[in-house]
Amino acid sequence: GSAGAATGQRLAEVTVRHAADGDEILVVVPEVATMLEVKQAIAAKVDCADIVERCHLVRRTPCGERLPLDDSQALAGMRSLLFVGTMSLVPPKVEAVPAPSASVQPPPPLQQRIEVAGDSCDDRTTEAPSLCAPVPHMRIA
Repeated sequence: GSAGAATGQRLAEVTVRHAADGDEILVVVPEVATMLEVKQAIAAKVDCADIVERCHLVRRTPCGERLPLDDSQALAGMRSLLFVGTMSLVPPKVEAVPAPSASVQPPPPLQQRIEVAGDSCDDRTTEAPSLCAPVPHMRIA
């Protein structure tokens, strides 16, 4: 917010939805931004510079058609756009980082379960010593 306020530009929040998988992100750009600047904001948010060159923004018409938007076209009053391209709008680093930190605590219960399973295996070995105990005739002198 402070960068836009410092330059005197009014900012717009634009919801960008992936046309294929439905993922959505929110980008903040100057109200006078072009579609190219919107794509650059998306690329920065998801940390994928290729988006600018390889993907397109489209607008759905009231009839349901997808109208391609040229990079030089002004955002004007649009606040909801469709994103067309093979790249995901989900930032990979943002999605991947919380998962390991969230799973740091669960392993101890899993290890306890393994130990419990090991105890039950030990119970089985006492029932069938011929399968688990060393066989005397196989010892090497």
